[in-house]
Amino acid sequence: MKTTKLLNIRNSSLHPGTNLIVPIGFALFCILHQCQSQGTTTFTFEGQAPGTISGGMAYYVESAMQFNVLPEGGLFLVGPGVPGYPQDGTGYLEAPDVFVGGGGLEFSLNPVASFNLISFDLAGIVNGARPTVEVVGYELQIMAPTLMVTNYITVTSDNFQTFYLSSGFQNVYEVEILNAPFSLDNMVISGVPEPSCGALVVLATLCGLGRAWMRGKRTE
Repeated sequence: MKTTKLLNIRNSSLHPGTNLIVPIGFALFCILHQCQSQGTTTFTFEGQAPGTISGGMAYYVESAMQFNVLPEGGLFLVGPGVPGYPQDGTGYLEAPDVFVGGGGLEFSLNPVASFNLISFDLAGIVNGARPTVEVVGYELQIMAPTLMVTNYITVTSDNFQTFYLSSGFQNVYEVEILNAPFSLDNMVISGVPEPSCGALVVLATLCGLGRAWMRGKRTE
């Protein structure tokens, strides 16, 4: 009996919200886990009128993903049906040979977030180039050096081919595709956080704190 009484006294001296730490933490973990794995997103580079090519762009943005040209020059949106250009029935993004020995593009989400790069379609461009592109992924490490993963892909046709990246392209925050010229289409990623995730986490935390406060008021 004395032991039971002692435990009751100690428990009553804790902050009213202490016994909520575990369930709140578990709920937040579940929310974050669900937010990080909501299917796939495909970037199709549409918008250019059929039979036309855009002017040179320093960058291009689609669904919060920003594509930047490396290191100078321009990216081009190519509409479907441009004579002499690769054809897949839709628009696509072209990275011309703007810098010998390393031109290309880089892309990342804005705001910055990690994602999984699954696949993309590549083709040569109008001059018949068959580049071996270098795909470099960067994984952000907290309190540690940035990790890199590299795949080499040889483009063998003016027609689009689908290439799948290695498992090392999980949780990357930036990717470079080097050694232009090439044409890019139908890029698929997964693991993008839902826009409402932050709000859900804040809401869950506030609900937990509010419940603890109410319990504290009732025990006064």
